[in-house]
Amino acid sequence: LSSSKKYTMVDIAGRGYIYTKNNKAGVDIAKLLVIGNSSGTDDKKSTFSTFSYYAMVKMALSMIVPSWLHSWMHPTQELYLIWEDMAVMEREWGKEKLNRIQKETSLMFCKSATKWMTVREAKTEEEIQLAFLDILHGRVPPTETIALNMRRALAHRGK
Repeated sequence: LSSSKKYTMVDIAGRGYIYTKNNKAGVDIAKLLVIGNSSGTDDKKSTFSTFSYYAMVKMALSMIVPSWLHSWMHPTQELYLIWEDMAVMEREWGKEKLNRIQKETSLMFCKSATKWMTVREAKTEEEIQLAFLDILHGRVPPTETIALNMRRALAHRGK
């Protein structure tokens, strides 16, 4: 990444070394939004381990108190919580408009995703176990989604 630009980094995988490597290389990361740890990275190496004390305090507060109590805090590293954005949109647009926009954009995404995304359906217990291991070990490409058919896979257990 260029050191002459400012970046916002969105981390879903939770691999802290990516943030650390770029930060040490002089890349100006103005905001790091962490969504989770889908890679299953060990806590000591996860992106959350790069959080400053200030960021950790905001993360804890954001989970237990109303957003107005921590909205003045702006650490570089931050846990991204969608429900805060959803509440703002609902206040601005109203519930009906928000629901309509969600449906429209979901439909648009689904239609466009068929051009670049594949679906793997796991219909047996064995296929579900394999899919779970693939997810945990990072073997599922971003262009693939896995549909777990639990009802079909476990139907034999109810007999």
